[in-house]
Amino acid sequence: MRSGTYKHIEQILMDHPYIERYIKEREDEISYPYIQRDANVGGGKAQYKNDEGTAMMAITIASDKEINFLRFTKQMVDECVNETDPETLSIITELYFKKNRSLTLTGLSQKLNLSRSQIARKRSDFFEQVALKLGFPD
Repeated sequence: MRSGTYKHIEQILMDHPYIERYIKEREDEISYPYIQRDANVGGGKAQYKNDEGTAMMAITIASDKEINFLRFTKQMVDECVNETDPETLSIITELYFKKNRSLTLTGLSQKLNLSRSQIARKRSDFFEQVALKLGFPD
């Protein structure tokens, strides 16, 4: 696996616990956009102005590329987590899903009674699985 792909998947896994918050923030950005006030005060109002804001907002949220990508990555990582063995799950949880990461590979190997190379191999296999699900090239 290329180092750039590896780093990207690593960042996706670190962001995974916060994806729901990112989706909510993006929906709020779309729902409540910043509208700059017009300095040109005065004049008349448009008589036949249609207000389709709610319909446009729903279409925008449903078709927003960022929200769809976040939902897709969350779903694919969740599938990989559900398909993995308990040892790999504890490795990924300890290294990427915890807020304050306290263990290194060596510390994790002592905690799980596995060698450091076994942990690195299980992590690499999990990364390969995530890369395959997300459609990254080899």
